[in-house]
Amino acid sequence: MAAVPDFARKFGLVLKTLNLSRGRLAQAVGIDKSVVSRWASGTTVPTDHNLSLLTEAIVRHKADFGRHDWDLDVDAFTARLGIAREAPAPAAARPVDLSPPARPSIAVLPFTNMGGDPAQEYFADGIAEDIITALSRFRSLFVIARNSSFTYRGRTVDMREIGRDLGVRYVLEGSVRRAGGQGEDARVRFTAQLIDAATGIHVWADKHDGPVGDLFELQDRITEAVVSVLEPAIQRAEIERMRRKRPGDMGAYDWFLRSLAQTDAFTRESIETMRSGCLKAIALDPSFAPAYALAARAYIQWATQGWLIDEARQHAEALDLVERGLAADRLDPMMLATAGHCFAWFARDLGRAVAYIDEAIAINPNYAHAFMQSGQMRTRTGDTRTAIDHLERAHRLSPRDSRSYAIFKALAEAHHIDGDVGAAGLWARRAVQHNPNYLPGWYALAAVAGSTGSADEARVAARQVLALDPAFSIARLARRYPIDAPEKFEIVFQGLRKAGLPA
Repeated sequence: MAAVPDFARKFGLVLKTLNLSRGRLAQAVGIDKSVVSRWASGTTVPTDHNLSLLTEAIVRHKADFGRHDWDLDVDAFTARLGIAREAPAPAAARPVDLSPPARPSIAVLPFTNMGGDPAQEYFADGIAEDIITALSRFRSLFVIARNSSFTYRGRTVDMREIGRDLGVRYVLEGSVRRAGGQGEDARVRFTAQLIDAATGIHVWADKHDGPVGDLFELQDRITEAVVSVLEPAIQRAEIERMRRKRPGDMGAYDWFLRSLAQTDAFTRESIETMRSGCLKAIALDPSFAPAYALAARAYIQWATQGWLIDEARQHAEALDLVERGLAADRLDPMMLATAGHCFAWFARDLGRAVAYIDEAIAINPNYAHAFMQSGQMRTRTGDTRTAIDHLERAHRLSPRDSRSYAIFKALAEAHHIDGDVGAAGLWARRAVQHNPNYLPGWYALAAVAGSTGSADEARVAARQVLALDPAFSIARLARRYPIDAPEKFEIVFQGLRKAGLPA
């Protein structure tokens, strides 16, 4: 069996190769996460039985890997996993450019253990490593590897210096502290701060706590909570940074951000601005898949608002953007989820829609918008229970999302079809409060109010529907709305009729 330090290094290489957190590997191998954490920290090595289980997990990803490979030295083991070693730089080589890349970049520092309990050391490291792994699934982010960011352990360094050293725009730091006494009353408190490395200004901060007796479940919960808000927080900061740029200085990513800032306005002008900005981004970088996805989303917004003018032509344009975006990057979760949405709206293929959205979720299980789109599509297939589960997960992953109105409307529709008009009404009201320009929120509210006989609310909602789309009719909505379970949607259409909307 390998010496303890060697095994810890090899185990770290395995995590990197399989792109797994400790928790996910523990699930794959079928052992307790605390055991895996002790392997990673070098506290212990696996038993023969557990080493066999670990080897089997690696074989699922690398078929020719064998038990005997653990006996190799670290360099040979690295090569065996297929990880290329960095070639030594030639003597006259120019220095590496560590200026931040065009997309947002982040380094996650090791979290400080504020107590004396050694168990909290690997708990703190585990959170940081899980956050690094989870953030790496967002293809919109450039994430510094653990081996680089963890070199700052125990050092007091100005965040601006770290940003320059690692070539990142943002740094995440945090701490773990035991509090609340002993025994069942003991708790662990975790705090985190996101810092703009160019200015040293705090962009976001939060804290979480939980019982000491459930450290690893708490670790998973903290990781999910932090990751779900970090990506939107970085996105908001990037949009503000872009707004300070002159148009002549803008690259593809800047045009994408300028378009993204229009996503929630839901006016004819904002949708066209969003689409045209994305086309500028595509012209500058034809390989930038998110720009194709956001441009295609413009057509979805036109469709949901009832503002398509030449449906056949515009459907074809949207699907062309989808195909080009998938060709640019077949693994981008935003592109996959948007492709699914477009296949539903413009090809009326809900089966294909669900398959693409599920693929986005498999690549990034923390992508809230994919769960939202999954809920929307599954409601239209009649699978309202799964739809509600996925929509609630979307809301939990991103509780302060700028697009919460779409989640709320989808929850209203799913509950209405599922027979819970009380919950449907609550969600529909939240949708229109969150975004009064979002037409689907108003017709969801009109349908619920019509179903429950709330005449005044139905009248107000119907009036807003017609103000946003004077050509609205139930027949037109039913014709363009992709549905695989029309009998289940009859309660919605009946509610719209009772609300007084044109047939």
